[in-house]
Amino acid sequence: MTCCRIVFAFLLFLLAGQTPHGSAAWAGPAAGDDAAGDKRPADSAGVVRASLRPALLTAKPGETVEFEVSFQVQKGWHLYAHGDTAYYGIELTGFAGSALADASIDYPAGKAGEFFGEPVQLLTGRQRIRVKAPVAATAAGGTHFLPLALEMQACDDQACLAPAKVVLPLRLEVAGQR
Repeated sequence: MTCCRIVFAFLLFLLAGQTPHGSAAWAGPAAGDDAAGDKRPADSAGVVRASLRPALLTAKPGETVEFEVSFQVQKGWHLYAHGDTAYYGIELTGFAGSALADASIDYPAGKAGEFFGEPVQLLTGRQRIRVKAPVAATAAGGTHFLPLALEMQACDDQACLAPAKVVLPLRLEVAGQR
């Protein structure tokens, strides 16, 4: 039965002009317009605002830094929690290969919901992602710029917008020898 529900949901997305991951499935209304003529955002970044606090961190190699990403989902829209296997869950990226590569990320759990008969964890309203990361012992002294990004796909009760990445630049000042 689960397989049938997923196929059903996929067909509804196709009829709405979106695949489950947001790319256009057919040449329907112009970007930003739905069939009723209402203005819709071009992608998920149009209904989600995100910020990084603090945006500047200072630490020595081996020390642990902490920061958070706060985001607000516009009323009437939702995101899927991190780790969702049926839909596009949120993801904070940009750590690989950086001085904070071993980051521990605490995502919001979301609230239990249902989307086309499938149980899901939904994120609405104001949410926070907490991050703790040891600065790599081998990190060179000086300024490190990390182009972190919050990846997500916003949906309402009718369709999903194209996925988007909201870039959240983080500046890390590593004290020590250059």
